[in-house]
Amino acid sequence: MSSEFPYFDMQTEIVATLSFRGQRVFLHNASGWFGDVPVETSGDFGLNPEDGEFHLMCQVPSVEVNALMKSVKMKPLMFPVAGAVTAVFNCQGPLDAPVFVGSGIVSRKSLSVSGMPPSAASEAVIQNKEAGAVAAFDHIPFSHVSANFTFNLDNCVADLYGIRACLLDGGEIRGAGNAWICPEGEGDDSAMDINLSGSILLDKVLHRYIPGGIQLIPLKIGELNGETRLSGPLIRPKFDIKWAAPNAEDSFSDARGNIVIAHDYIMVNSSSVSFDLNTRIQTSYIDDYSLYKEMYQMKKIMPLVVESVDLDLRMRGFEFAHIASSIPFDTPRPLHLKASGRVKFQGKVVKPSQVVDDKIYGALQSIMDQSKLESDVSRLVGEISLSGIKLNQLMLAPQSTGFLSLSRDSVMLNATGRPDEKISIEVNGPLFFGTNEAIQDERLLSIFLQKGQLKSNICYHPESLTNLEVRNLPLDELELASLRGFVQKAEVQLNFQKRRGHGLLSVVRPKFSGVFGEALDIAARWSGDVITMEKSILEQPNSKYELQGEYVFPGTRDRFPMESHGNGFIQKAMGGHLGSIMSSMGRWRMRLEVPDAEVAEILPLARLLSRSTDPVIRSRSKELFMQCLHSVGFNAESLRDQIKAVEMYHDWLDDDTIEDITLPALAELRGYWRGSLDASGGGNGDTMADFDFNGEDWEWGTYKTQRVLASGSYSNNDGLRLDKLFIQKDNATLHADGSILGPLTNLHFAVLNFPVGLIPALVQALESSTTDSIHFLRQWVTPIKGILHMEGDLRGTLAKPECDVQIRLLDGTIGGIDLGRAEVLASVTPTSRFVFDANFEPTIQSGHVNIQGSIPVTYVDSSSTEENLEAGDGKQGIIRIPVWAKDRGSSNDISETRIVRDKPEDGWEFQLAESLKGLSWNLLEPGEVRVNADIKDGGMMLITALSPYANWLQGYADVLLQVKGTVDQPVVDGSASFHRATVTSPFLRTPLTNFAGNVNVISNRLFINSMESRVGRKGKLSMKGTLPLQNSEPSASDKIELKCEVLDIRAKNVLSGQVDSQLQVTGSILRPDVSGMIRLSHGEAYLPHDKGNGAVATRLASNKSSYLLAGFGQTTTSQDVSRFLGALSTSPDKTERTLENGSFKPNIDARLNDLKLTLGPELRIVYPLILNFAVSGDLELNGMVHLKYIRPKGILTFENGEVNLVATQVRLKSDHLNVAKFEPDLGLDPVLDLVLVGSEWQFKIMSRASMWQDNLVVTSTRSVDQDVLSPSEAAKVFESQLAESLLEGDGQLAFKKLATATLETLMPRIEGKGEFGQARWRMVYAPQIPSLLSVDPTVDPLKSLANNISFATEVEVQLGKRVQASVVRQMKDSEMAMQWSLIYQLTSRLRVIFQSTPSNRLLFEYSATSQD
Repeated sequence: MSSEFPYFDMQTEIVATLSFRGQRVFLHNASGWFGDVPVETSGDFGLNPEDGEFHLMCQVPSVEVNALMKSVKMKPLMFPVAGAVTAVFNCQGPLDAPVFVGSGIVSRKSLSVSGMPPSAASEAVIQNKEAGAVAAFDHIPFSHVSANFTFNLDNCVADLYGIRACLLDGGEIRGAGNAWICPEGEGDDSAMDINLSGSILLDKVLHRYIPGGIQLIPLKIGELNGETRLSGPLIRPKFDIKWAAPNAEDSFSDARGNIVIAHDYIMVNSSSVSFDLNTRIQTSYIDDYSLYKEMYQMKKIMPLVVESVDLDLRMRGFEFAHIASSIPFDTPRPLHLKASGRVKFQGKVVKPSQVVDDKIYGALQSIMDQSKLESDVSRLVGEISLSGIKLNQLMLAPQSTGFLSLSRDSVMLNATGRPDEKISIEVNGPLFFGTNEAIQDERLLSIFLQKGQLKSNICYHPESLTNLEVRNLPLDELELASLRGFVQKAEVQLNFQKRRGHGLLSVVRPKFSGVFGEALDIAARWSGDVITMEKSILEQPNSKYELQGEYVFPGTRDRFPMESHGNGFIQKAMGGHLGSIMSSMGRWRMRLEVPDAEVAEILPLARLLSRSTDPVIRSRSKELFMQCLHSVGFNAESLRDQIKAVEMYHDWLDDDTIEDITLPALAELRGYWRGSLDASGGGNGDTMADFDFNGEDWEWGTYKTQRVLASGSYSNNDGLRLDKLFIQKDNATLHADGSILGPLTNLHFAVLNFPVGLIPALVQALESSTTDSIHFLRQWVTPIKGILHMEGDLRGTLAKPECDVQIRLLDGTIGGIDLGRAEVLASVTPTSRFVFDANFEPTIQSGHVNIQGSIPVTYVDSSSTEENLEAGDGKQGIIRIPVWAKDRGSSNDISETRIVRDKPEDGWEFQLAESLKGLSWNLLEPGEVRVNADIKDGGMMLITALSPYANWLQGYADVLLQVKGTVDQPVVDGSASFHRATVTSPFLRTPLTNFAGNVNVISNRLFINSMESRVGRKGKLSMKGTLPLQNSEPSASDKIELKCEVLDIRAKNVLSGQVDSQLQVTGSILRPDVSGMIRLSHGEAYLPHDKGNGAVATRLASNKSSYLLAGFGQTTTSQDVSRFLGALSTSPDKTERTLENGSFKPNIDARLNDLKLTLGPELRIVYPLILNFAVSGDLELNGMVHLKYIRPKGILTFENGEVNLVATQVRLKSDHLNVAKFEPDLGLDPVLDLVLVGSEWQFKIMSRASMWQDNLVVTSTRSVDQDVLSPSEAAKVFESQLAESLLEGDGQLAFKKLATATLETLMPRIEGKGEFGQARWRMVYAPQIPSLLSVDPTVDPLKSLANNISFATEVEVQLGKRVQASVVRQMKDSEMAMQWSLIYQLTSRLRVIFQSTPSNRLLFEYSATSQD
């Protein structure tokens, strides 16, 4: 069945099953075509023409949008569209005027690429189909388009609502409105009224209109919010767009505007903080566009025709270029190009042959060829006015007028002002990339600018000729990044056809990234395959640098050699690989001459050349940075706490920790130098260089040198050849000559008269970092003073080096002990052994230290060194000295005698060979170790001088030690005897006297026959027993007994008191088990002052400049008792970290086995000025000697004590059993049961020490009801009390209160206690000061202080278990006050209390627990 639609005049074909019922016809699953639109419908309609109605449900499975427009006789839009529409609608109403109600959506499932006509829109859909594009409007793809509609055939009005369109690049448009769709609506101005609003990302939309390969400078506009009203006739709609960019940055900040697109004009009004733009474009449309729409769209020809343009642009520092350079010599500041001024243009589109205005025609004749003038190509021609045009601060056109001509293939501008001001620009060729209509030979870019003395001329013919000429350019006004100066002349001429060219540059007072100069002159020439740097001279106030060079391109003489490399070459060169590119492409040579130079003037250039923006280097640097953060324990969750810990780092360390060496900054380097460098390389040839360097009077902070000389050559085949290396500092000199870094090494070096104290700074400067090895070196070198003489030879290869060295120390001291002799001879032999002989003798006493040895070494393959460094601790090198390495030599290797150097000097090499003869090294088997040590009498002074724990004063000693065997199974033998020795220690109040003993080591077994010493008048120290080095051969009799009596210990900030012990050490020396008893009494144990960020053991053992892992939330001041007990361990913090990682393997694995620790009598735990407790009790310790693994058991009782918190002073409640209970499972985190009372508050703690804040109960001692305060209430009370203690009434600091509290804490106090039968008593007598600032300043302060001291008294008496009385007399508000209390215990739960404060009162107190 077919029919005709009355309005659209469209043939309709329907296939359906009809059912007739009365005057109605029912359709079931009807389908057909409405033009090119497939339709499926079901429903019914009446047959009566007068009252019949449609009741149909219709569906359009899919129809291409252009086919839909054609089917409904809709004329094409101005811009192409593409997409497939799916719709569902109802058809209801009278037969002659039904109403269509439904919705449509652009569906991706029904999208058929073959069904779309070719256009810019269809191309956008095809190219972005995988990204989710379903439709497109012109070049802009959409990911979703949908709308609801109502269409009434009675009045032909379509209501559109729920319009929603999502751009593929981001953004969304919504809207609603109506349209009058009928022939009359095509010309009625009120036919459409549609409102749209939404947002788009302008940068991404603009990229859709930019040809590929062109990078648009980011506009930084961001999201664009707009409202659009669509009105006017159907075929001539009018767009009224209002937009704003709230997130725009830089020049587009506060950008907003209005765009009106009508049939006959386009008007653009926009503004921001840096520009105002007003533009009106008169337009018309191609008359036959609708007839030949498909042809125009295939050729991508716009239906819009521009007739005239009226533009007015005002710029106020508008930034049109923000370039961040990607080359290695990157400037510290990006390149900003900002324009200011006003541009006005009024022009019309005409054909030159049809120009009637004589003025315009004359202007065209002056700027155009006659052939182009006679052509029929349309041009936009008009007058242009330039006012105050500046580029940054460089004025280009103060006031110029002229003409502008613009066409599809050319741009011509000619403007003049004063006689010395002119701007001329000519561009011939395609203005839009991708077109091939222009002839290559006709492409031209020509720019001429003259403003006063400034002249610039640019002429560019692609692949033919390029000329650039600049005169008198003030770079200071141009402000290109950090580039400053005055360009007198810059000239470049390149002829690509003849392969010739040259360039000149002359700059006065150049400055770039901190590099200053007086003048810069460069001249270069290009001829065929050779680029020659004829001269490059940089002159500074005190320096001059001359550079000459040559570069030869590889390969054949291609006509255009550079283009064969494509963009890849340019990208690599601009990405920081220019040096490697040049080396791989062709040969080069250069010569640098420096007649005279000052180091400080060239330092900024050195920093500039050292920069790199290579993405690979950036990535590696980022990975290394993150690894370092991870290695030191940083994490984002506790970053704030860890940053605070870093600030307090120096407070964690002990007072005697070695401080870091603070090397001067590079900017502090001063001095003069001269020299030359000749280098060549690249291509497939060798890289070679000859250098000659001479420096004088160098200063780097406090470090000074008089001379620095270096001359020699380098070759990639033979390595570095030093003809002479000489460095002099006062009398100290360093000499070196020979070959290194090549296949064969033969280097002789000597260091003469060198102060030992400079060695750590020198090594740190070479390593450019502060590492653990530097601190280890400093710990050994710091006690050593003297003048170093070292001479040696380095031979062999990089894979297997050999070395002989002799070290002597003149006028040397070790720890203040003068040395009569200090000499070390060492050698790395051809048979892979490290042989050494060290001899030291003190001056003040007879004796010596002699150590000889031979140890096999292992050479590591350089290719695997990096992996080994990552897998290990980062301290391995090319040569490894065991104990963990195995010798790779064989029994057939040559003898241990050294190969004598070709030029022996001073006979010291013969001396080395003679000194090692006695050890019979030639008889050793491969892998065998031999070390002999001989220490006699005064030699012990030198050994103990390197230790911070003991100092040998006098006595007799004879120590012989020998290590044999292999690196896997060493065997130690030796003996030691001491007689009438005196030894001091910083931890003992008095020295060890009459120290004597005999010790033997036989086959890795230690025999202490006897070892005794006196300590002071009463102290004794003795040791004896037997113990193996390892547990390989255990014996029941293996045991060492250590006994000390009345040992007076003075360990700073740890313990000051008496130690008595009787210990038994079993197991082995490398894994001892310690048991027995230790008593600490008659003194004070100090809680660590580490502010809660580390254990005291860390402070004593860690002298490294590495970040210590802070136990945030785990080790706080609330655990001072726990940390004090843990301070008995001396394991470093590194051990704790490795224990946590499960890889802890200490050299000595000490363990405690039922070790009894007794505290008291008369032992107090003190935190200076804050806490003072008397403690007693016994603990049983087991487990590994480490804070985390000690398992204590026992109870400590706090007999009395007080806490001074400035605002609150509290003391232990005497009638409460204040204890700390240790359990093995809890470690050093005891369960506390403490009650502290003050004048107003009582604090009760019953919890683990680590969580005492969560279980603190605060009650008032003055209130009758004694309500418990919540933590927030208690904090407010303490805050007010602290303010009263710290501040006066006027808000000033209360110095008198603070000073008084501090002095009272420092003054001595008298405390006594006793028992008599069932009665117990305690009395405290302490001085108090009313006010330090109330004394008369004219009187002797000591007398005034004595006159103002009062004595506070506290007396407690307890009779049996029921009666307890106390009387307290102390100062309150500068007056003495007395308070008393009486407590009578009626039952176990009920007691009666009489108190005198705050007023005389009688209280009945009942207490019970949940168990009761």
